[in-house]
Amino acid sequence: MVDKKAAPFALVVFILASAYSEIASFLALYAREINLVKAASTFLMFYAGSMFVFRPFTGVWADRYGANKIVYPCIILFAIGMVMLSLPQTAIMMILAGVIIGIGYGSVTTILQTQIISSVERERVGIANSLYFNSMDLGMAIGAFVLGIVANSFGYSSVFVFGTVFIIVGGIVYFALASERKKEPLMPLD
Repeated sequence: MVDKKAAPFALVVFILASAYSEIASFLALYAREINLVKAASTFLMFYAGSMFVFRPFTGVWADRYGANKIVYPCIILFAIGMVMLSLPQTAIMMILAGVIIGIGYGSVTTILQTQIISSVERERVGIANSLYFNSMDLGMAIGAFVLGIVANSFGYSSVFVFGTVFIIVGGIVYFALASERKKEPLMPLD
């Protein structure tokens, strides 16, 4: 059920999905608390739009220049967006955070999926893909639980600060993983 070659990338997916779970779980509650419910709806629209626009480019750039040169900026953008959500809010800042998170998280997840799949033999691609989605689902579930405790204790804006810590940890784990592997562009499966 778990391929040892794909597991390190799956750990990064798990950590980043834990951070993202705060948006899925707490953004609406946070927006209601700060009277920006309409901006939260727009946040999601701009988040999805920026993912839709940037994912094709980041995939091509990862193939051309190597995954590491794309993953690190995406993780940084994801963290910046989360910090923006934790700051005192205006509608514009919330929507801009949606764009930045859409580019960062939306792009890094697909590159990590490609890395997980590319790290295994062809006959184990199904197992690797399953590991990717299970890691994401588990991260969303555990992240929402842990961050729910944080929200209950410290408030909704603090959830985004804690989520930023998860992102930084995910970046460190990815860095440790990448420094152990050869830095080469992703190769498409034939």
